[in-house]
Amino acid sequence: MNMSRTILVNEAIRFGVPEGEIILDAALSQGVVLPHQCRGASCGMCKARVTQGTVDNGWSLGLAISDQEIAEGFCLMCQARPLSEEVHLRTVQPIPGGEGSAVQSFEARVLCNTPLTPRVRRLVLQASEPLRFEAQAGAYVELALPGLSPHRRYSLATVPSSTGLIELLVARHPGGAASGHIHDLLQPGDSLNGWQLRTIHEDEAVFHAPGHGDRTLPLP
Repeated sequence: MNMSRTILVNEAIRFGVPEGEIILDAALSQGVVLPHQCRGASCGMCKARVTQGTVDNGWSLGLAISDQEIAEGFCLMCQARPLSEEVHLRTVQPIPGGEGSAVQSFEARVLCNTPLTPRVRRLVLQASEPLRFEAQAGAYVELALPGLSPHRRYSLATVPSSTGLIELLVARHPGGAASGHIHDLLQPGDSLNGWQLRTIHEDEAVFHAPGHGDRTLPLP
């Protein structure tokens, strides 16, 4: 029998997790937005303290969570699976869209989708409503594409502005469903939902690697 576990986050958000499923995956599949970024146990954005119940911490590189933190009751929601019938969590980062969060949700329309190289396309979006943000280094958007789960995240290539224009550089990955959709199917005038913007905090730094895109890491 496939038993569902109950998760309560920050004493406010409750959802079920099928037995054996990862907490973050279950939340996102039900439209529950929790703090996260890489989904690969390397950024630490989804770190939470287990205040009740037990979890299987799963796999991690040790970069986003230490053995000491695990011993103190922390987990990464992108890797952890609940073991007890009910698990209570307290997130380290604020819930996106909640108090203290720098995340905005909005709808956008595709203005242009043009090739820069055989592998990279320039995607420019216009928000349907005025946005109050400045595109700072380390900011990104999360794109919900039809029929694709989970959502995909892309670093902003937008120059600092508050006009609501959002520019992305999207590389095609072999066999990638999201990049294939953007390269082959997305047309000017198409509407997109589920975008979220995050800017870096004062205790974080942005590192740029060859190619395109930035990596935001906490400062020691």
